[in-house]
Amino acid sequence: MKLIVQKFGGTSVGSVERIRHVAKIIEREARQGFQLVVVVSAMGHTTDKLLSLAGRISVQPSPREMDMLLTTGEQVTCALLCMALHQLGIEAVSLTGWQAGIITDHHHGDAKIIKMNKAPILRHLEQGKVVVVAGFQGQTEDGEITTLGRGGSDITGVALAAVLSAERCDIYTDVKGVYTADPRVVPLARQMKEIDYNEMIVLAQLGAQVVHERAVQWAKKYHVPVCVKSSFDPVDQQSEGTWIRQIRHQEGHNRPVVHGLTHKILSDHQAKLSLVGDGIGHDSNVRMQVMKTLKHHQIEVEEDERGIFFQSYILAAEQVEHALQCLHQAFHLDEILQVNNDLMIKN
Repeated sequence: MKLIVQKFGGTSVGSVERIRHVAKIIEREARQGFQLVVVVSAMGHTTDKLLSLAGRISVQPSPREMDMLLTTGEQVTCALLCMALHQLGIEAVSLTGWQAGIITDHHHGDAKIIKMNKAPILRHLEQGKVVVVAGFQGQTEDGEITTLGRGGSDITGVALAAVLSAERCDIYTDVKGVYTADPRVVPLARQMKEIDYNEMIVLAQLGAQVVHERAVQWAKKYHVPVCVKSSFDPVDQQSEGTWIRQIRHQEGHNRPVVHGLTHKILSDHQAKLSLVGDGIGHDSNVRMQVMKTLKHHQIEVEEDERGIFFQSYILAAEQVEHALQCLHQAFHLDEILQVNNDLMIKN
């Protein structure tokens, strides 16, 4: 029986209605015969509320006690989702990170997974249950509760997919996939069919917030295919999403050098704009096109840094949206549709 790991973020489980909808997505996969491990985040703004409560108690709360506090958010979601699944006639069990066998180092607030004991999850799967795991958390070898830091639930999902040899890890969020640019800033941004691990890691590092970079690094290391998709689609009309996996291009295939754009607001006055693509860092034609395009639109930029997969520029924060739109059009990203016939997947 094939195993799938599904991860649902905070917006996906932000209310009772959203949790019921997520339960129906899970039910659909379960009825199709898949074994399922589901990782969930805390509901909506729960973590922010818990942080606010701690701040009202102490200016500098103990990191250990903060982890004790923050892990409760995901546990609430776990229990409620299992209740919703039970209502649909699906056997399910909720597990905290430590009950799921996730062992971390001792860095409270930003712990790293050091090993995983898959036996507890396998036992429940063998009993025919959907296993719902609280993301973002684990415990040390001597029993101290820890949290994994920003993007912790993504990391939990991919790590479980790796150790359980899952067919894939589906990451459900509030967007349909990974886009060539932020669609809220660039209306013509296109959803990608697939993107290479390396490029996704760089996109995440440079500002894209779809999947955390550490999760993609886990996926790359253990060859876990990840599919980013929307939990807001109707259950019977789920979008295909965007695949994150290792890609090898066909020889002679004329694929555009620039595959995506992203940005970070650095301050009230400055922003960083980055172009991402395989081998882009040393492509002088791309740099010339950037400068020519932005000069034409009277947008001043300074070169910042380059790497194998990116080029970055610093510019005025107030001009970053206009610059993104201009460059998206200049590099014809609004015309790109990456389809399986154009790319070869390296097994």
